[in-house]
Amino acid sequence: NIPGLPKVGEKTAQAMLQQIPSIDAIYENVDAVSELSFRGAKTMPAKLNEYKDQLLMSRELATIKLDVAMELQPEELTIQTADSEKLAELYSRCEFRRWLGELMESGAATDQALGKAEGEKPVSDINRDAYRVLMTEKEVSDYLTSLKKCDYFAFDTETTSLNYMQAELVGVSLAAAPGEAVYIPVGHDYMEAPEQAGRDWLLEQLKPLLEADKPQKVGQNLKYDAHILRRYKIRLGGILNDTMLASYVFNSVGSRHDMDTLSLHYLNHKTISFEEIAGKGAKQLTFNQIDL
Repeated sequence: NIPGLPKVGEKTAQAMLQQIPSIDAIYENVDAVSELSFRGAKTMPAKLNEYKDQLLMSRELATIKLDVAMELQPEELTIQTADSEKLAELYSRCEFRRWLGELMESGAATDQALGKAEGEKPVSDINRDAYRVLMTEKEVSDYLTSLKKCDYFAFDTETTSLNYMQAELVGVSLAAAPGEAVYIPVGHDYMEAPEQAGRDWLLEQLKPLLEADKPQKVGQNLKYDAHILRRYKIRLGGILNDTMLASYVFNSVGSRHDMDTLSLHYLNHKTISFEEIAGKGAKQLTFNQIDL
């Protein structure tokens, strides 16, 4: 974006400098430029005089300075071991989600650097057995019976598309306590997929629970889930909180309010992204094709 001399292109500038080798020499005898052999030479002295200040400024902007004082010597500028603590703080503050996730996966970032609350249970200590897939109607019925006794629970739908007008329900996720959750598949239809609870049966069981004011529901982008349920004649009621909306209210200038970003920022936990299990591009699977 250095302005240069208006209406003088690269070829004209080269032709002029081949005959008078520097800008200083040109301005020592501007009128002589009109006698040079290049197109537009006759009108060039007037342009050079009119835009002299701009041309000299452009030359200064394009000149590499060789006299800058440096506190460090070249041998001190070799690559050093990364300061993971400071990197984690920087990535978290600037919302560099992917880089922060890579740092966490490598184990280089400490809980202190990530700002983990004192006494919070580390993600690595979570009991993975507390996350279950409910395949039979009996398992689902037993869980829903216990769910009705809760004050509130987290709710999420898994579907075949982000377009709620076309998406089909594939499964439902439910959680009533920290570190515990279930997934109920109803529409995984890949080759040799295991038998699952029926979609219509599950929706019939969930309908009174989801439409009731109690227990209350929390979720991420519940508007999408509510649209999906309405297509199955269920009106989602008793909404207590939506973490996506809460994130926006808390930090409206934040660049992202998706689940992956919020998990990293508030829980210091890198989620498994959809691309990691479904792939990318034209060969990306839809959720109904994901292996249980």
